[in-house]
Amino acid sequence: MIRKNSFALVLILSALGLLLSACVGNLKQLAGTSSSAYQPSQISSTTVPEAITAGDVQALEPGVSYQVFTVLGPSGKAQRVWLYFPEPMPKTKLPLVIVPPAGGRVFTAPILTHRDQPEHLPYVRAGYAVVSFSILGELGRSARTKQILAAARLYRDGEAGTNSGRAALNLAMSRLPIDPDRIYAAGHSSAGRLVLLMTATDPRIRAVAAYSPVADVMAYLDSKLVNALDRDQPGYRNFLEWSSPTSQIDQLTVPVFLFHAMDDAATIYFQTRDLYETLKETNTNVKFLDVETGGHYKPMTDVGIPAGIAWFNSLPKR
Repeated sequence: MIRKNSFALVLILSALGLLLSACVGNLKQLAGTSSSAYQPSQISSTTVPEAITAGDVQALEPGVSYQVFTVLGPSGKAQRVWLYFPEPMPKTKLPLVIVPPAGGRVFTAPILTHRDQPEHLPYVRAGYAVVSFSILGELGRSARTKQILAAARLYRDGEAGTNSGRAALNLAMSRLPIDPDRIYAAGHSSAGRLVLLMTATDPRIRAVAAYSPVADVMAYLDSKLVNALDRDQPGYRNFLEWSSPTSQIDQLTVPVFLFHAMDDAATIYFQTRDLYETLKETNTNVKFLDVETGGHYKPMTDVGIPAGIAWFNSLPKR
């Protein structure tokens, strides 16, 4: 879920765009838009992060166990990983759903908190393992301009959360008997954008469900904000373009499930519908489900996630 103050932040940063030099000092100035395409670092998909701490296994509710890890992330900074699994453990390998935290601004990361758990638990109750994780570039609800820019730099260093996501997936596969043919990703709002990007860049993910996603990053963000970020970090515009699902159409070849409420005031329904129409041209297994009312969050919990689980269950095993 996009945090309520995210849009106010966009407006504030937009107004400050021309004043960032005075606020931050020594910013790099560009004569025009940076032109070279963003190139991700292609960090290994198989490196298991070193566990700094591993908490005790906890029973969150009957049938659901949970363990918290702190690991050394790809950036060399500490990263939290939450691992859920059903109890008792089945005799067969577990399907896995990757669920990033929601509430980000798509140029900084949300903070993983226990408020995210309503988006994790339904999958575990349905027999799936779940992994969630903190993302490089976390930023709280209240922040000053310098803090916002610093978080935005870290967010780009972590490639919009994909590096943190790969590390979490690697840890989950090293700790649990995961079925490699049933690794899925699911996310809401800003996390919907991230799971689409992760799926486009990690061939181990076999299907993805995105609920009310930010489908077109460049259309979603205010242009003055993008200009301000690009002045602070030349090439940031290209990074944002790369991070958008609309830039990853050719790489989204696995089954895709999209969900959106028509009256959503936080993310844009028509962008998700347009993404669906575009994906259909190159991907034969794309489903779009919408509802008329409910806003941004409740339709996801009441309709989207249950439909996503049913859709994951319906996918043929390889």
